[in-house]
Amino acid sequence: MPDVTIGQWVTDAALSPDGTRVAIRTYSAVFFFRVGGNGTLAPDEDRACLVTDLEPQGEGVTWLDDRRLLLTSEAARTSAGPLHVLECRTH
Repeated sequence: MPDVTIGQWVTDAALSPDGTRVAIRTYSAVFFFRVGGNGTLAPDEDRACLVTDLEPQGEGVTWLDDRRLLLTSEAARTSAGPLHVLECRTH
């Protein structure tokens, strides 16, 4: 039986340029956390992005600036790995 939780596996994480947020990438989404004064992470409930429409199995994430992310994924035998710029809006 397939593992239905595979889309929830963490594939990468990146600290924002100002050091106040962390973007955590799974195969199917990007979740955001605020960095506390003691280094703990608290979920930023207002921000999350589903990315399954961009990539079926995403891998990497990094910040371009304080609001945009660069997403990467693996190359296939017949194509280069995709790059996507993503801006997640608050709800």
